[in-house]
Amino acid sequence: MLVRTRIIGLAIALCSRQLVDAAPPARPDPASSSPIATCKVQMIAVPRPRNVEPGIPVMMEDDPSTANPLTNYERTPLGDWRIPAPADRKNPWVRLLLLAPKRPVVIDVAVRIDDKSFREARNDWIDRVIADSKSASNDSEPPKHGLEITDTAISKTPSASTETAAKDIKKTKGDEKPKPEKSPGVAAVARSAPTMRERLHDYLATTGGGASRDEVSWLVAESDSGPPIVMLDPSLSWQRAGEEPLWALLDQNGDGVLSASEIEERELMFRRADTDSNDVVEISEIRRIAKRPVNLLPTTGHSLVVLLDANTDWDSLARSVAHIYQSSNVKSDSTAQKLTLCERMARGDTSLDGEQLRGLCNAAADLTLRAAFCTTDSSDKSGVAVLAGRPELVKSGGLIAAKPDVLSFDLDGDVLEVSAGQVSGGGSAQPSDGQLGIGAVIDGYPLLRMLDSDQDQRLTLREREALGGLLQSLDRNGDGQVTAVEVPIPIRLGFTLGPHVHELLRSPVGAARTLSPHESHGAPNWFISMDKNHDGDISRAEFLGTNEQFKQLDLDGDGLISVDEAQKALPTKSTR
Repeated sequence: MLVRTRIIGLAIALCSRQLVDAAPPARPDPASSSPIATCKVQMIAVPRPRNVEPGIPVMMEDDPSTANPLTNYERTPLGDWRIPAPADRKNPWVRLLLLAPKRPVVIDVAVRIDDKSFREARNDWIDRVIADSKSASNDSEPPKHGLEITDTAISKTPSASTETAAKDIKKTKGDEKPKPEKSPGVAAVARSAPTMRERLHDYLATTGGGASRDEVSWLVAESDSGPPIVMLDPSLSWQRAGEEPLWALLDQNGDGVLSASEIEERELMFRRADTDSNDVVEISEIRRIAKRPVNLLPTTGHSLVVLLDANTDWDSLARSVAHIYQSSNVKSDSTAQKLTLCERMARGDTSLDGEQLRGLCNAAADLTLRAAFCTTDSSDKSGVAVLAGRPELVKSGGLIAAKPDVLSFDLDGDVLEVSAGQVSGGGSAQPSDGQLGIGAVIDGYPLLRMLDSDQDQRLTLREREALGGLLQSLDRNGDGQVTAVEVPIPIRLGFTLGPHVHELLRSPVGAARTLSPHESHGAPNWFISMDKNHDGDISRAEFLGTNEQFKQLDLDGDGLISVDEAQKALPTKSTR
């Protein structure tokens, strides 16, 4: 027991071995600051877990959650949790470094749960568990768990010895009618998994109730609950990075550039992919032709988001930064010294080491957010809010869109999309109620997600017609072609209450755009019957009338009859 206590004490000491060297930078008050933009917390319907091997990634669209969601979160090479540095329980702030492809971004986020700091919410849970466990240790019947008596099997429970249980069974058998004898065999035994409260009760009973609060916090973190902050495993961040079937279809020679001739022949490639000739190109049809993998990013595999605190491995971070942003290879000089740390990192300053990167803890944040969660039914206060940021991120078009469930930013040509989520439905209090899940992924289909306006995995004639203008807008240098570096890489950053960020980011989503889906709501019956491919438009091939009638209905002359044009063709009441 003494050895066990010493080991735990050493682990606690290692987890809290350092303190932050200097005070954090000035931050806005998360409770009173007026937000620049907001979005709501998404309700996550976690798929029913199935029995699969631990560690199987779950980011693919058709792969449900693993049996233990914590297998999707980052640990040390030895399999231990990366425990964040200790902080005041009332402190809601978390500092992150997003290692985006073009430049790193420092993000501050204040996380509150039911108007409390997430650290305070978790510590309140631990306080209640300690109080309950110490109270239960004085009771004659502690919480029951483990093996239970079924048929003639005698279980081992904390509240009764095997001998006492056997006597009770004998007394009961004397009052009952004899039962038919069963053939020899193995008796059925039911085993229920002990809860965290029951585990702590057993531990406190073994130690005589003398466990410290830090010791219990460490036990909760290292058991099946995890630490206060869990970070998505890096391997899951890159699973969709190479998914771009549309680019593979258009880039016929595979040189990573859409030339002027390839852009001009785009409709020819679409018709070749449209194997059923219904004027709608399914994603599955594109994949049949475009089987070649696409890599629009120079590097993959590193942690997209890093927690910055006193326990950060700064030397490892310096090596990662040098590998990610090595192309420029800008050496330290008088000009570079005037740049911010993030600017020097983005330019490939090879003089930066781990000790210098510690300055990120005290630098001004590029983006300051607030993430609020509610465990009660009233979720009107939950959501993500932008409190402050660099002008190029939050002003002058930097904030691309504030949709109901996501905030989108222009990140030097790439797109940063921020969202939050929590599992729908309530339940009894548990450690995950005060736990923060953080993750970032490179979302797939960077070109396709901007074109497929209604995200139905089908490209209609109207959507394909928009491709020419889209590619022209991506051609920033005006040379008539589009290179891979000109395509905006979608980066999604998510926060969840508990270890569910892998569920929030599991499926690819559409881009924030000005294009709106073409709805067929309110279309006349003749329009619906002619719209054979259900794309919300009628092409000349689908139209059953004459060429003259088609031209009369196609008011804008784009070769398609829209729902709006069909509605305008309806007779008015005065002519009926």
